[in-house]
Amino acid sequence: MFRTSRPWLDHLASDSYLSRREFERVYGATFRGAHFQQLGYAHGLVWRKQANT
Repeated sequence: MFRTSRPWLDHLASDSYLSRREFERVYGATFRGAHFQQLGYAHGLVWRKQANT
């Protein structure tokens, strides 16, 4: 039922995805030192929080 609900259909109609390049630019700026990994059809970010020194 949810896949045909008006809110879900509105979401699908307006949804937009970042390109891989834009994803890396936006999230790379937020998560300094992160590296990116291709996961088949998906693109992942790997980041480790630095210990406070």
